[in-house]
Amino acid sequence: MDVKRELGKGEPANKELAADLASFAVDGGRLIIGVDEANNFALTPTPLPGLAERIESVARSRIEEPLVVEFSTIRTDADPNRGYLVVTVPMSPRAPHMVGNRYWYRGDKTKYPLSDPEVERLIDLRKRWEPEAEALLDAWIARDPIAAPEQTNAHLFVVCAPVPRVDDALLPLLQVESWQAALHELVRRVERPDKTLSPDISQALQHLTRRPNGWGARSRERPPAEERNLVELEITEDGLLQLMHLGAGARLPESGLVVYESACLAMVHEMVSLATIVGQEIRFLGNWDIGVAITGLRGSRSYLRAVKYMGGTVYNEFSYRKVVRATRPEMQTKPAIAVAKLMARFTRALGVDGAPEILALLGQTSDKRP
Repeated sequence: MDVKRELGKGEPANKELAADLASFAVDGGRLIIGVDEANNFALTPTPLPGLAERIESVARSRIEEPLVVEFSTIRTDADPNRGYLVVTVPMSPRAPHMVGNRYWYRGDKTKYPLSDPEVERLIDLRKRWEPEAEALLDAWIARDPIAAPEQTNAHLFVVCAPVPRVDDALLPLLQVESWQAALHELVRRVERPDKTLSPDISQALQHLTRRPNGWGARSRERPPAEERNLVELEITEDGLLQLMHLGAGARLPESGLVVYESACLAMVHEMVSLATIVGQEIRFLGNWDIGVAITGLRGSRSYLRAVKYMGGTVYNEFSYRKVVRATRPEMQTKPAIAVAKLMARFTRALGVDGAPEILALLGQTSDKRP
């Protein structure tokens, strides 16, 4: 974090501001305008009209590549046109960013230009992060207690990984004597897009255990001998969130093998919401890699198609999978966007992308029927 009494005027001040923003983009950070550090951090309300617009313009036009920043305004009671502006710079997956032919980084007290070896190290580090979500998803699927060929219906897997994961990041949040209550509270705050759908991730809270790398929750004490509605949630100390649901589909007497696409979308939405809440609690300013896989799909039809609408396509692949990188602002303001990116191809394949029930889960509306 850095504070400034005010922003100067003119080209030199804009260049300085651009370097400040770029330096924060490596790890994420905040700039507070209206606080005088040189005067014992005295509160010095600054004129607010046009201030956020100026900073946003600098972030987009004077930095290579452009940055997206967030703003929070605190107005004074005496004059609503004066106050304090909090500028949040999320961790950028494209960092380091260049200003004035230099790449900038933030130290404990101030910013400084990076050397060539430091730039190469950061770029190499980000390249290593890119394939991690795929590997995490594979490892989580491998822990399915009922894998193919014994699997008789669809299983849902979701992983949410902060980029980057930081050792011990969640210890202040859950390494407490009453961690069970803390976990219950986190899940209680999760946004449910449709409260009529069951199960939801709170069902996993029946059996809580401390695990070697974090905390676990299951709807059953042990893996079931047969597929039912097992819901398992795991949270690791470095911030990885993982969900497994073995009841994402079923074989119905009259309809045959179906997949519960609405429930899958809802649980993906809940995991995005949980990741957002965890990020807020640990003050994480970076992005999240989110992966979804549904296995055991071959021969399945849409449940909505089977019980409500005519037609529909039989899914002829064993699994569906998708990995996206979701930005912090996107997850905080419009989590359904991330869900749509993850699940749109799946709903199209089943022929339900225009169904009102699906659109409602994505915050959209339509008068059309599939």
